[in-house]
Amino acid sequence: MTPQMLMETIRAEKVTKAFGRTYALKEITLTIATGEFVGLFGPNGAGKSTFLRICAALIRPTAGRLLVRGKDVWKNLTMRGEIGFLSHAIGLYPNLTVTENLLYFAKLSALKDPVRRVDEVIDKLDMATYAGMEVGRLSRGWQQRAAIARGLLNDPQILLWDEPFTGLDEIATRMILGLLDDFRAQGRSAIISSHDFSRTMEVCGRAIMIDRGRIEYDGAGVDVADAYRRIMSVRAGTSTAETA
Repeated sequence: MTPQMLMETIRAEKVTKAFGRTYALKEITLTIATGEFVGLFGPNGAGKSTFLRICAALIRPTAGRLLVRGKDVWKNLTMRGEIGFLSHAIGLYPNLTVTENLLYFAKLSALKDPVRRVDEVIDKLDMATYAGMEVGRLSRGWQQRAAIARGLLNDPQILLWDEPFTGLDEIATRMILGLLDDFRAQGRSAIISSHDFSRTMEVCGRAIMIDRGRIEYDGAGVDVADAYRRIMSVRAGTSTAETA
């Protein structure tokens, strides 16, 4: 392992994913440095969620290689323990309470003290009032908090979050942004996929934009917002023309 790889949290080398004859990703190559927070943007169907799921070792790439901390994640599945994945779906059992869900997943992850850890994340996300309620009876915003809590159970060093602000009111959004700020200050790394560009870029210093499975922009600075508007408007115009 080279010194450069030790400074990288994630390295994607020509990562490609096909579902039958349809390509969701086409030779994605990028690196995410240790301590870096990156926003991942693009239209619906661009390949964002597929890329996050590959990074989380939930689906295998068709071709290419994905390294986490310099190791091929599919040859070192224990690396999953360093990853906190948040899906755009809730991923919790609706007939179980928040606490019951979190205890189940904490035990599934073989955490040393699952009860203590569940209490910690419930407190961190200010969920004590709703911890005893069935998830299916919660509002969408509180369900989202519970899903975020699940993704924090293993105290991950790498956050892979897909649409984290879905259903959250302004107060909850500010709390989550503050939590992300704390994680960034601790030197953790994150890829945050979202359609909420402005909020995501409050905590991310770099933006990657993909469309039709390819990287269209990767950068930082004053031109990020312009690049986002340009890519989204081009796709919107194309979609309109295709359906006309």
